[in-house]
Amino acid sequence: MSYNTYITCASWEERFLQSIYDDYDKYKFDKIILFYFQEDRFFSLSSSNIEKIEAFAKKNHIKIEKVALTFNDQIKIYSEAERMLSTLGKSNHYLNIATMPRHLIYICLDLLTTHKYTFEVLYYIPDSYGNEIAKNPDIPQLLIKHSGIFEADKETLLVVSAGLDKERIFQLYYYFEPYKTIILEEKQNYSEIKKEERLDFQKSLSEIHNLDFFEIDSFTENNIFNFMEKELTSNIEEYNTLLCAIGPKIASLEFFKFNKLHPNTGIVYALSQDYSKNYSVGIDKKHIFSRTSSFFS
Repeated sequence: MSYNTYITCASWEERFLQSIYDDYDKYKFDKIILFYFQEDRFFSLSSSNIEKIEAFAKKNHIKIEKVALTFNDQIKIYSEAERMLSTLGKSNHYLNIATMPRHLIYICLDLLTTHKYTFEVLYYIPDSYGNEIAKNPDIPQLLIKHSGIFEADKETLLVVSAGLDKERIFQLYYYFEPYKTIILEEKQNYSEIKKEERLDFQKSLSEIHNLDFFEIDSFTENNIFNFMEKELTSNIEEYNTLLCAIGPKIASLEFFKFNKLHPNTGIVYALSQDYSKNYSVGIDKKHIFSRTSSFFS
């Protein structure tokens, strides 16, 4: 049997629950694949919402499959995702990335596009962000199957789409030691970031060698992709190019698309060791973003 499948990742954020409720009203999917991370630092916060989604699925006669993952084991993540996504069939499928870590987003995109499914990616921002963000950046990782080609005689170019998370940018910079760094700073101001905060952010990165800033609206389809096609394509043969999205998750889709066209570039994901329970509040229903499977073609 082929299901209209909804793919999501468990979270303690309010937008996790509300986006599923709203999407069911719109799409009437009949199966949920619910990824969740089994480490206590995640599961202890998200278990209550998992129970609510299970009750919601039972009430609405939706088949649900829960898939336990280990946060820092991308080989197991890929294996489990492949097991779940390799036989979805020809129905319509939906990937909600709002509360999904970027390495899982990329792995899902890899499988969905490889199997040439018809799918839609959905992204929701919260009403507001809390004062606490993710802290203690972990060692950056190259993405399985999308790590690019690296030549010893070439310098490294690092391209980062960023909000205001300078800790992870420094972690990337000191780990990869790029010759040149490009920061794509988010232009849209959905989170009401003040101009002074943006200037302070830029000043705080002044110690990074050979750094260029570009303002960009990552919420508009193909903005980042077109920018990189124009500004980076000529550099791809000159540098070992690394791509890392740590701003709005919608930017991950643009980086994935660019990497598919230029597989010698490498996708990097920069995780944090500590995540805040108060990271976000509510869900912004005025700004809902989506990309169809044709976007990646």
